[in-house]
Amino acid sequence: MVSTTVQANPRPKYERTTDPRRMLTHAVLSEVIRTDWENVKGVLPARTATSIRYDKGATKAVAWDEGGRETKIHLPLQDGWHISDGNPFAIPNGQRSNAQNPDALYLYRSQDRSFSGPVGRGGFVGDYRGRVVDAVDGWSDVSGVALIGRESRVSSPGSPKGSNLHINADYSSGKLVFTGSSDDIGLANCLLTNILINNRLGLTEFNALVSGADANLVELAKTLPQEKLTALRQLLELVDIRIK
Repeated sequence: MVSTTVQANPRPKYERTTDPRRMLTHAVLSEVIRTDWENVKGVLPARTATSIRYDKGATKAVAWDEGGRETKIHLPLQDGWHISDGNPFAIPNGQRSNAQNPDALYLYRSQDRSFSGPVGRGGFVGDYRGRVVDAVDGWSDVSGVALIGRESRVSSPGSPKGSNLHINADYSSGKLVFTGSSDDIGLANCLLTNILINNRLGLTEFNALVSGADANLVELAKTLPQEKLTALRQLLELVDIRIK
């Protein structure tokens, strides 16, 4: 398994914002809630820079990050605890689960009407430490979460390349070493660690990613399950052209 070395204090700080260019996407905010609850809970509930659109009674939806491309995803018809199917927005839309599963989130959606708008977090009464994902009305005028001092948001897959984390990564020693601001390093470290551990990506797969050899990735695509392919794409977005 790849180890990460952090060369600065990895603890980001958060504030409320009404600027969608600064708001964390749902995928990033979900990781922050999971890994840094004590620091982020004071700025919840919050909308995210991720939106979703679906029709009445539909089990398919379209999701996108602010300024990013639309992606079709599956959407369970009923509210409930689910784990993500690997979609790049971390929407809980896969296998049904329960509150005891730390990887599960509670999806709250409309069944009797269509919806198009931002995804919210932390606004449900009795919310399990921010684990309810609101894909319903009521979030358009709610502030989002931003990193203090950042003028633009941290991206997730589906976002413009220009808003990626401002970090450099050196893999020459066999360890991934991030250098950059403490805020960016903190989020990069928690996102990368989660992707590697949750998707059980090994050194062979990671080496193919950071080598920049397209042929290697093509060969991997023929053998890896979908969740690992999704994780590789997330990693590619996260450390895009910043491997020395």
